[in-house]
Amino acid sequence: MKTPDKSDIKCIMFDLGSTLIEYENIPWDEMNLLALEAGYNYLRGSINPLPSYEKITEEYIKIRDINRESSRETLKEWNVPDKISELFNN
Repeated sequence: MKTPDKSDIKCIMFDLGSTLIEYENIPWDEMNLLALEAGYNYLRGSINPLPSYEKITEEYIKIRDINRESSRETLKEWNVPDKISELFNN
């Protein structure tokens, strides 16, 4: 086998996750709620009146579960930011 010359190399690819970097292993459902809480805290003070965090979480979980089930049936991905927007506009 010929050793590649510098001019033969077009790119080098790395598998980042769990090869070069070990990410925290947080279940998706928990990560979703951490992101929801961070977003809620960011919006607090800029949207009046803002529903309670508990109410937002309850409604988000309903939306998430409905859309996950739909995605299983249709094999179409659902858009979390659009659904969060709907949550705040209802």
